Amino acid sequence: MLLQRLSVRHADARGWVVEPIVAERCGERGPQNAHLVSVAPGAVRGNHYHARQREFLCLIGSRVRIVVVDRATSLREETEVACAEPLLLEAPPNVIHAVKNVGDEMLYLLCYADQPYDTANPDVVRVTVLE
Repeated sequence: MLLQRLSVRHADARGWVVEPIVAERCGERGPQNAHLVSVAPGAVRGNHYHARQREFLCLIGSRVRIVVVDRATSLREETEVACAEPLLLEAPPNVIHAVKNVGDEMLYLLCYADQPYDTANPDVVRVTVLE
């Protein structure tokens, strides 16, 4: 599982600052699509993979269960972590990914990808790996 705690660039009594979107992660063109998603306690998001794009999910807030499944190897990985400080999950092409908010607070996902979103031909294939 490609999961890392983001480095806090600055912290003081007001809170912290991190840089969740780094252009180098997305190649020469940089990030092509970004969206912010809220996940209520008990809710699941994801349960899909992308055939062409690499997606990054910055997880902020609550406790989360994460499941990823590599379609090439069928390797399934599952973990549960607190996201009091942001974590970054990388979902390469053909890796099914899903998150469930198992905490009591709202969970936020700041997601971005290395490909633009194409409404006429969305690169999203639904597969349920987490309920």
